[in-house]
Amino acid sequence: MHLKSNDSMASLSKCQLVGALAVLVGGSFWFCPTALAENAFPAPMAARTVSRVAATNVVSEAGPVARPSESPDPLGPISASWEGISTDFRYEPPDPHGAAGPNGIIQVVNVRLAYWDKQGRAIWGPTALDGFFSSVSNKFFSFDPRALYDRQSGRFYVVLIEEDDATQQSFLNLAVSKTSNPVTKTANDWYFYRINNTRTAGGAKYWGDYPGFGFDSQAIYITANLYSFSGNNGDAQIAVLDKSAFLNGATNYSFTYTSGGPAGGFTLQPCTVTGGNNPSNVAYFAETPISGNFATSVRIWALKNPLGSRTLTSTSVTVPNNGGSPPFSGAPQPGTSITIDTLDGRTQGNAFWYNDAVWFCTTAGGSLGKSRVQYYKINLNNYPTGTPSLGEAGFIDGGSGEWTYQPSIGANSRGDVCMVYCQSSASRNPTIFTAIHAASAAAFGTPVLIKA
Repeated sequence: MHLKSNDSMASLSKCQLVGALAVLVGGSFWFCPTALAENAFPAPMAARTVSRVAATNVVSEAGPVARPSESPDPLGPISASWEGISTDFRYEPPDPHGAAGPNGIIQVVNVRLAYWDKQGRAIWGPTALDGFFSSVSNKFFSFDPRALYDRQSGRFYVVLIEEDDATQQSFLNLAVSKTSNPVTKTANDWYFYRINNTRTAGGAKYWGDYPGFGFDSQAIYITANLYSFSGNNGDAQIAVLDKSAFLNGATNYSFTYTSGGPAGGFTLQPCTVTGGNNPSNVAYFAETPISGNFATSVRIWALKNPLGSRTLTSTSVTVPNNGGSPPFSGAPQPGTSITIDTLDGRTQGNAFWYNDAVWFCTTAGGSLGKSRVQYYKINLNNYPTGTPSLGEAGFIDGGSGEWTYQPSIGANSRGDVCMVYCQSSASRNPTIFTAIHAASAAAFGTPVLIKA
């Protein structure tokens, strides 16, 4: 399933400990982008290791973007690092994720969370996520947590999926902090919500898996891949949550769906709006389709009037050949025949919108006999009125025998882009790297070692 009990986790402990490390880089917060678990379609993949490598990039954007003079260095030194919540050896994968606010950092793993100050001292936690959501009657199997910080509203968001086979119910659990510094894990500092997202279609009931998470000025978006309780693949679900309501203890939400099963839409990543402007009443979602022309196309989704009539459209954009889905064998690591799941080519990590373009990433490279981190910038050209086009695409290749995988991507308000990813090989233990694409540059710079 989405999560599974683990009978023999000791052999995977190195990868998981890397995944649970919290790192502050130039004021930004990063976790090793270990994949969320997934259920049936398709099968998941593996993990990586250490050092400094040269980035190889393809298809640079048409021209550099002017960088504001007041922009800070996009990658300052590592100001602090510490061991975050480690795996409890009960479930795999641990699904580490987190978000940094002005005063502290929320970290989530399967299935706990903690709030740290920026020197690595626990303000509260670790605490069980089902207990965190107990006030809204969380009582079923819970998994796939994610966390975000919304600089515009000054709030943290934490999402958790809850599912029960016996009663055939699925829920989205959402916590919204009341301030930018939630000093307790209680209702004094959080609003808690539990939304039934079970879908009934064709006489079957469907539950949600592998959530995507993002926001803009008017809504919070949670996406999920749907599976029937009898084991069949379903469509993708988009939950639209009215931000003004959820920031103030009320609810107002709706659901939109793709059609045609996984081929018609799978792992849509909401594009969080970054920067000083906003798209005009349109929410965007990015997809690296795992069926069809994965190697040479991506798909962009636009949800017009998300708090009103909601019209969902999509279009494909041709991209340079990325080598196809990563090998299902998984990435090597030294000292063991157990490989690391690189996942299957779905859109990974986060995605964001900046100045009428969306950025997102995945793991590809299968034709090379190894995995390779891949990223895309798609110029929207005011889609769906205009036609999206490729702005930039590229990859990070660690060199001979080195596998790069499971990336996540983000940006600051000035357009400096950062990508964090894992790397490993037969001689390198799973390692965390980051690469910076300054707003004034045409491509990512040389990756920098974060944690070996």
